[in-house]
Amino acid sequence: MVKKTPEKPPAAVARGTHVALTDLAVRNAKPAEKQQKLFDAGGLFLLVTPAGGKRWVLKYRIGGKEKSLALGTYPEVSLVEARKRRDAAREKLAAGTDPGEAKKARQACGEAGGGQLVRDRRTGMDGRAAPVR
Repeated sequence: MVKKTPEKPPAAVARGTHVALTDLAVRNAKPAEKQQKLFDAGGLFLLVTPAGGKRWVLKYRIGGKEKSLALGTYPEVSLVEARKRRDAAREKLAAGTDPGEAKKARQACGEAGGGQLVRDRRTGMDGRAAPVR
């Protein structure tokens, strides 16, 4: 009778393959002396700063140039939401639109990007309706 030993996973992942991030890995990411990039898939990564900040960033190429697009901060933007935002940006890229330029145009027109409220400089109001009394 031959005793089978359980297969062990390879010590290193082969180049070109990647294991996607998990919510647990994102939650447990600790700041280090230098910035860390925890890569997911499709150009999405979590940038962990030495101060402890966690920011979602999408790295993409358009017109032969590499660009990056901020997608929000963790925990305000979850891993699932960051992936949705990455997919939306990838759809714009497939249509030939630069998602970074589209975001800048949206912000210039006064729309809030990423679920943020825009404060009117003249009135000091932030776009929410005042309660009716």
